[in-house]
Amino acid sequence: MDKTQRKTQVWHALVELYNQRGEPVGPTDIGLRLGFPYQSASSRVMAALKQLVQEGQVVRNERGKYAPCR
Repeated sequence: MDKTQRKTQVWHALVELYNQRGEPVGPTDIGLRLGFPYQSASSRVMAALKQLVQEGQVVRNERGKYAPCR
């Protein structure tokens, strides 16, 4: 899977979880939603999350959780 595909998957998982919960979501939850094992769930999505933050599509709060920009 290339970086663009991973970023798209992470974006969709984040939006889905955010809409369900109504609050920012942690990277582990996003990784678990994408089917990664708990031990590596966070690390498997961090590069994509950082890129989404840099692009202004996602914001990170002080607790290390992420929310889509609206």
